[in-house]
Amino acid sequence: MHKTSFFAGFALFVCSTSVFAFGARTFVASNGLDSNTCGRTDPCRSFAAAMAQTADNGEIVALDSAGYGTIAITKPLSIIAPLGVHAAITGSTGDAIAINVGQFQSVALRNLYINSGGAPRGITFNTGSALHVEHCVISGFSRGINLIPTTDANVSITDTMLRQDFFAAIVVDSANALQVIVDHCQMEHGGNGVLANAGKVAVSNSTADGGTGSGFAANGGPVAMIVESCTASHQNIGVLSQAGGSVLVHNSAVLNNDVGYYALGGDMQIDNSVASGNTSGIDVNAGVASITACTIANNTTFGVRVQNFGHAQLIRNTITRNNVGVDCTEGTAKSTGDNAIDENITTNVNCAFGTVNVA
Repeated sequence: MHKTSFFAGFALFVCSTSVFAFGARTFVASNGLDSNTCGRTDPCRSFAAAMAQTADNGEIVALDSAGYGTIAITKPLSIIAPLGVHAAITGSTGDAIAINVGQFQSVALRNLYINSGGAPRGITFNTGSALHVEHCVISGFSRGINLIPTTDANVSITDTMLRQDFFAAIVVDSANALQVIVDHCQMEHGGNGVLANAGKVAVSNSTADGGTGSGFAANGGPVAMIVESCTASHQNIGVLSQAGGSVLVHNSAVLNNDVGYYALGGDMQIDNSVASGNTSGIDVNAGVASITACTIANNTTFGVRVQNFGHAQLIRNTITRNNVGVDCTEGTAKSTGDNAIDENITTNVNCAFGTVNVA
């Protein structure tokens, strides 16, 4: 009898420990309970409870549409909602999602709807080696995605909508080696789009529209930014490079901004791009810019303005139908004579320094 009791007790112990063992894949659902095991048929209710049951490098999967609560992520994992599932996180204070994982650990967030109910930050990346944000919607914060890791890190943000984030949709600022890729993203009706204070940033196939700040900004330094196949429209500034910043722009457009491309003490290289419908198409203010094979047209004040001892090199551009084509009364503009500068309203070229030859 004692032997039977022993084995019965042992079996109960084994079963109970296996039920609550960490899982490579856990689940949450609208009808789940946080006291459950977070299995497929016994889901939890919140992401935070599911994380406690998830193994390192595991996955938390949302089974149906619901709000699943804020979460401070402290282990490497992925949080995933399948297409067609509205898995929401609404933050009231602090961060809707805070990421604090190990130096060599990564986190992935896919197909989540992250909204502010008063919280100032959507996703804050504090520590970790990598963060992947894929196909998410992030709205209503001061900072939509706040990248401030204290470790060397790589971040990719793809196919994501960020709207009404009134300071910036994406903030890049780390004293460590931080590399960020932003691809196929939309940033709408907030403050700045991508605002980089320190780091290396590559933005491609993305738009910034209707913001009160800059669409894409190297806001000081050290910042190196590439803007490829992007559009900035209805912003205060389309693309900005401040002192210490370097921006390379290719195959992009700035439309209907106050200033299209603005080298404000920083470096900017622009090629095969468009500046149209802005107040000033390109403004080089105490900065340095090379402008190659661009169309600069229909800007209401200046096509290209060089001021405050700025320096611009103009190569093979079409500059037309602006109020003033090229103005460099307070800076230096140089050209080898291969620009088409014609049919500007007041004057084609107004320069006191440098040489701009009209083709």
